[in-house]
Amino acid sequence: MEENIQEQNNREFATRLTGVNKILCRIAGADLTILIQCPAEISRIARMGAIIISTAVLAACSMFFAIQAVTQSSPAGFTVGLIWGGVIFLLDSYIIASYKKMASKWKELPIVFPRLILALILGFSISIPMELKVFSNEIEQEIKLIKQEKELENKTIAESIYKKQINPINEQKAIIEASLITILKPVQDLELLIQRLNDSLINEKAGKGPSGKRGDGPIVKQMELNIMNYTNRKNQLFKNDSVTIQNYKKSIADQDSIIAAIPKPDPEIIGSLYGIAVQLDGLKRLKDKNKDVALAYWIFVLLILAIETSPLFVKFFTPKGKYDFIIGMDDYLVELEQKKRQSDRHQEINAEIESYNDVNQIRKERQNKVNAEIMDQIATAQAEIAIRAITVWKENQLNEVDRNLESFITTNG
Repeated sequence: MEENIQEQNNREFATRLTGVNKILCRIAGADLTILIQCPAEISRIARMGAIIISTAVLAACSMFFAIQAVTQSSPAGFTVGLIWGGVIFLLDSYIIASYKKMASKWKELPIVFPRLILALILGFSISIPMELKVFSNEIEQEIKLIKQEKELENKTIAESIYKKQINPINEQKAIIEASLITILKPVQDLELLIQRLNDSLINEKAGKGPSGKRGDGPIVKQMELNIMNYTNRKNQLFKNDSVTIQNYKKSIADQDSIIAAIPKPDPEIIGSLYGIAVQLDGLKRLKDKNKDVALAYWIFVLLILAIETSPLFVKFFTPKGKYDFIIGMDDYLVELEQKKRQSDRHQEINAEIESYNDVNQIRKERQNKVNAEIMDQIATAQAEIAIRAITVWKENQLNEVDRNLESFITTNG
């Protein structure tokens, strides 16, 4: 009866783990043969798979916007975005699938930390192009200001270059003009004096002068004489310096001709600004100018980072469940099996070594026994040779004594 109930439950759980749930759980890196035994875990793991898909879609859109901003080509943006989305999908799936729950949160930290760093890097890489797209209208206006500033800067540079070219000529021209003014000043002073005298003469003739009488009186005659004298003096001064004045005027005209012949450099033309670097510069200026834009920017960045890191945090803060216990037990059993195989292999190797050592020992003992026998035989042979040599020597000596007894006695006396 219990077996029938268990079989019925397994069929019910298998029904839950089909279709979309099955795909999402596979994406989250779950072992379906184990997950089918843990129906309460199916919903949580499927949601992790959905989040992984969401981050991949965001990454694809982000890269599409980035490539389109650089190349101005939608097909190129779509292709690269699709590839980048696949890469992010694989990385996120690996991060979650390779993360296994431990007995303690502290033991999980060394596992979580590098994965968290990787998730944050991916989150920032996804968020940047998305930020540029969200604030595209404001950035476009800021880029127009950047272009105007660059054009003004180029114009200023061009004018500065032109001024450096004509400044020496203008300085020379100013020296000549100052000399001309110095020569013309007495003539101009006389002209002013003559003008004042003419005004006084007109007033005197009209009865508005010092005498208060109308007509030509002695004062009028004297005034006319003075005007004539000053006029003659002015003409004489002008006549004396006329050549110098003409030369100065000609020199000034020559300087003006030289200045007119120098071309004004054209400012560098600024083309369309649409690159990532310019857009990032525009976004930075926007954040510096407007605190509301800066606040919205950071909220958006944190939102993308939260989406990217949410599967990792969910798995870290979720208590260890049945699925994790089964996975842990399977890993433990696999580890034990590997250790047992390793131990058995060590024992086999040790047995082979001992057998080899025993064979060597037997061989050594046999060799030592053979060596001992050979040495015994050598010692016996040497003893026999020595006895034989002494016997022969003794016989030789006795024969010598018999042949010449007196000589032997004398020699050995």
